[in-house]
Amino acid sequence: MPRDPRRLLKVIAALDVEHNDRYLPGKGLTWCNRFVADATSQLDCPIPFRLANEQVLWLDTIDAAMEGWERVDQREAVLSTARGEVVVVGWHNEGGHGHVAVGVPSPGLELHIAQAGARNFSNRAVSSGFGSHVVKIWRHR
Repeated sequence: MPRDPRRLLKVIAALDVEHNDRYLPGKGLTWCNRFVADATSQLDCPIPFRLANEQVLWLDTIDAAMEGWERVDQREAVLSTARGEVVVVGWHNEGGHGHVAVGVPSPGLELHIAQAGARNFSNRAVSSGFGSHVVKIWRHR
C-alpha cells in the first residue's frame, strides 16, 4: 500500500495513545511495545509484540530487513515521516526495560514521535520520550 502521511496520522489518532486504556501506564507497567506493535500492524509493516528491548533487537535482524526495515539517521527519519513512511525509534536498555516509539510527521527538522510509556503522547519531539538516551531509528521501505 502506498505510504501517505495522512494515513500515518489517522492510524495514530485512531489508536488514541493518550486515552486508550490499552496503553495507559499502571501497576508499574508501561505499554510502548504494545503501542508500536499495534501501530505497525495497522500500517501493514508489523513488528512482533515483545518486550521493548526485544523489539529493538529484532529490528536489527535479517528477519526485520527481509520484512522491509532498515536503519536510518534522524534526518532521513524526518523526511521519511513527511512522506508517510513508517519510522520506529528504539532504545535498548542493557540494565532494564528499553523503549520504543513511532515516528510522526513534524513541522521542522527534529524528529517527532507518538509513544506509550510513563507519559503517553501523540506528537512531541523524540527527546520528550527518550531524553538524552542514544536511540536507533528504523524505517519501513
